[in-house]
Amino acid sequence: MTAEDRTFTCAECRRTWPYDAVDKVPSLKHKACICETCASPKAFNHFGGATYDPARDRERLGAQFCTVVELMADGKARTLQEIARETGFPEASISARLRDIRKHYGTDAMESKRLSGGCWTYTAHIEVAA
Repeated sequence: MTAEDRTFTCAECRRTWPYDAVDKVPSLKHKACICETCASPKAFNHFGGATYDPARDRERLGAQFCTVVELMADGKARTLQEIARETGFPEASISARLRDIRKHYGTDAMESKRLSGGCWTYTAHIEVAA
């Protein structure tokens, strides 16, 4: 399998995304571009940290961000484990993307409730571009 076989290219903007990100949320396959799915994560560029390398990490984290936003936009409460099961991403990555949603959409965009024993549910209050 070539690298081209593992990517999704938008017919309009020609941006290329890893196909595994597209496969996580089936509705993304029917969008013109993943980057338009969640109110333009192209504009979201607040990834960071001591080990963050934009050239190596930006596209991967952006694809994770889009996938988590698309999933959570339905307003259903989910635990990290449930989100991990539905997206295939590690819980630590999901936790970071939930924080990114707060950065991008505002602190009220993500509600968290403690269930018991350290287990939390997360509910997004966001609207995404159609």
